[in-house]
Amino acid sequence: MQDNTKGKILAALTSLIFGFSFIFTKTGTSTVPVLELLGWRFMMAFIFFELIRRLLKIPLNFSRPGKRDLILLGLFFPVLYFSLESLGIRDTTASEAGVILSIGPIVTMLLSSILLREFPRKDQFIGIFLSTLGVIIMVLTKRNQPSFSYFGYLMLISGVFSYSFYSIIQRKLQDFTVYERTYFMLGIGALVFFGSALLVALTKGQAANFLSLPIKNKDFLVSILYLSLLSSNVAFLMNVSAIGLIGPTATSSFSGLTTLTSVLAGVILLNEEFIGYQWLAAGLIILGVFLANKE
Repeated sequence: MQDNTKGKILAALTSLIFGFSFIFTKTGTSTVPVLELLGWRFMMAFIFFELIRRLLKIPLNFSRPGKRDLILLGLFFPVLYFSLESLGIRDTTASEAGVILSIGPIVTMLLSSILLREFPRKDQFIGIFLSTLGVIIMVLTKRNQPSFSYFGYLMLISGVFSYSFYSIIQRKLQDFTVYERTYFMLGIGALVFFGSALLVALTKGQAANFLSLPIKNKDFLVSILYLSLLSSNVAFLMNVSAIGLIGPTATSSFSGLTTLTSVLAGVILLNEEFIGYQWLAAGLIILGVFLANKE
């Protein structure tokens, strides 16, 4: 299989996994704070990754030049991205958050052109525009009242740039293996989020409750297993690989499938509505992804 085809398949599968993750995140945060969910997500993801790495005897070598960029990689994603996204979603409506986050592929495309000198093809530009338009239509059909939270808007926009810079740095870290980059990202995520959640729990005298969450709360455990094993371990590995194979712009062009998958998952699993305009939006997303990635 050619690298180009392999990269597209990996990017599409990543978007599908991320799309279903919204359901499990919603389930998890219905009973615990976001920070505790993130803490357990990345701690369990790191533990699973380390166990699998040792079982398969996958070597790691961090002695090469570029460790500063590795640290930046982990800070931009997952630390900054998930922190900023969580703050933004907290203070805005779902529709506003969806619209702002949907501009991610456009920002990544612009930054790739400026910083990496990787310019999009005409059909790639049109495809990303159509897919982004489809996502905007999809989320605006929710018809939520605007929040007018400028702090929330700023956090979401900052989150978009954080992910875009992460994609750019990924492209510059090809000397490190996919496993080394993913290991570093999960490790920093576990250190920051689990450490912060545990510190907050200690100050409230609730450390025992926090540490026993996966044992006491079955719904939380199911959510964490999906988010750590699939959304973090598998999806992170595939996302890192896809960026290396087809570049940040092409990889980000699949992000519209994440929104489409999350909406369809809500329809199938949560009995949410799927109205007329959303069919149009779904068509635009699929057409946009096709145009952005056709040979």
